[in-house]
Amino acid sequence: MLSSCSFCGERPAPGSGVVTGPGVAICRSCAAIAVEVLAEPAAVDDAYVLSDCRVLAPHLKTPRIDSTPDASVVVKRGQVAWVGGTSDLPGRYRDLPVVDCEGRAVLPGLVDAGAWLLGSSHAARPDASALVGAARAAASNMLTSGVTTLDVRVGGSSDPVLDTLLLAAARTVGESALSQTVVTWVVSLELSIREIEEVLAPTACRLASLGLVVDDGAGDLEPRLSAIAPLAPRVLTVSKPEVKTDRVVSVEFVGRPVSVPGIPIVLRPDVFVAHGNVADIVSDGCLPALASGFDPHGVEAPGMGWAMLLAVEAGGLEPAESVWAATRGAALALGDRERGVVRAGAVADLLVVDADGPEDLVRRPSARPWMVLVSGVPIRE
Repeated sequence: MLSSCSFCGERPAPGSGVVTGPGVAICRSCAAIAVEVLAEPAAVDDAYVLSDCRVLAPHLKTPRIDSTPDASVVVKRGQVAWVGGTSDLPGRYRDLPVVDCEGRAVLPGLVDAGAWLLGSSHAARPDASALVGAARAAASNMLTSGVTTLDVRVGGSSDPVLDTLLLAAARTVGESALSQTVVTWVVSLELSIREIEEVLAPTACRLASLGLVVDDGAGDLEPRLSAIAPLAPRVLTVSKPEVKTDRVVSVEFVGRPVSVPGIPIVLRPDVFVAHGNVADIVSDGCLPALASGFDPHGVEAPGMGWAMLLAVEAGGLEPAESVWAATRGAALALGDRERGVVRAGAVADLLVVDADGPEDLVRRPSARPWMVLVSGVPIRE
């Protein structure tokens, strides 16, 4: 018998496209409910030029920032069409509308590689609509702070019904957000391989973008990876930093980070507070990636600006490395190779900020960008 929708309580009609799990059902109408817009986009031309700016462009493969003064950036159909010195601006772009940045810096939108917007601790099955409302508000605040790509983490419980509800709620938040949203399902160690394969994985494959598997050293990492392989999983490794598999796109540590050359390592503010200087992992060839660690059920991280500051002041990273970790590094940690850069062909998720370089960005962690662009569209609070 078809269950009532866990969101609205109504019993959906047969064949109406319902996502179901053990004891839970999410109807199509609730999954597609129109939500109030997080931020109203300003009117914008199809193509325009960001002029009189300094471009802070993260390098594609190494933690450094290339700075180009007296630059212009051409945005066309939601992408960066051209970037370079203003004096070199091609003639075909010279008649486009101009946004005068008045000497400000242009850099990629920030990427948060891990935030528990819906909370990480639920004693009972929560009210889904309340969760969605609070998460939408948090995502909106992050967007106006400059976070244009956000990893929303859910799961980690021993209750398949709760994980299913949280996955559906996170997907609803992601579909209504103006920012690029990734949903990561955290696989609990308390779930058996059978529960993962037969109960949760089919639902997670429809609702989640990535999976995060905990390696507790018990030797069951590979079966868990295989069970959620369609999600191109990431691995949170506690005792096996030497993990080698082409399905792992990034690594995270509960304890002190250690070197895993060539693989992005997700660093949260609590890592710097607990362990201090981690600059050695960068010098060893690791790729740093920053996450805010936001969690309404724990210590609410104040945002990516403060994560960048802590990475420098407590973690020992250089300002340029910190900014790289909050843009390109975090994008790579989510398996996204198209974001976190300022180059022709890239998505025009951009920030215009009052800064001359990475040092200014790190020194003012609470400063709001002068302009936030999502796919080339300016976002207003």
